[in-house]
Amino acid sequence: MGNSFLDKHPKFAKAIGVAGKVIAPVLEVAGNVPGLQILTTVGQAIDKCEELNDQQKTAAKEILKQEMSENDELEGLIFKDKADARQREEVIATSDKAPLINKITLPILAAFVTFGFFGILAYMLKYTVPPENKDILNIMLGSLGTAWVGIVTYYFGSSSGSKDKDQQISDLISKQ
Repeated sequence: MGNSFLDKHPKFAKAIGVAGKVIAPVLEVAGNVPGLQILTTVGQAIDKCEELNDQQKTAAKEILKQEMSENDELEGLIFKDKADARQREEVIATSDKAPLINKITLPILAAFVTFGFFGILAYMLKYTVPPENKDILNIMLGSLGTAWVGIVTYYFGSSSGSKDKDQQISDLISKQ
């Protein structure tokens, strides 16, 4: 059986399983050449599909690498923008010529958003919210929560864990 059809096409044998192991020798013994040609064609098609699948996996990895590179560039631009805003605030805060309102606007807004977020959160936890107002308070809480995360990120910077995660994903992709 070393020269059987299934020995020549192991991927086909794997694809059709036990039934193929029975059919192929029967076709060879019976001399059913058209049947054998069909099996050969199907085996070649399966081999081609596996080749295409490998090519698709490779292409998908390349696309993911490119997307990660673009994300890194975008994160760099966002960081630069925040750094510019922080630098602007530092210049205003240390300037003798800047009006007081310019110096205190951002901290006051940050305080209002912080107290608003935690105030609504505490209210919703302590009191029963009427059903007709629940959606509005949830929307307000979500908006204030999002703004609060932006404020924390502005004042304290984003976590380096995000960059570490991106690097781990990149390392895993390059290993495959």
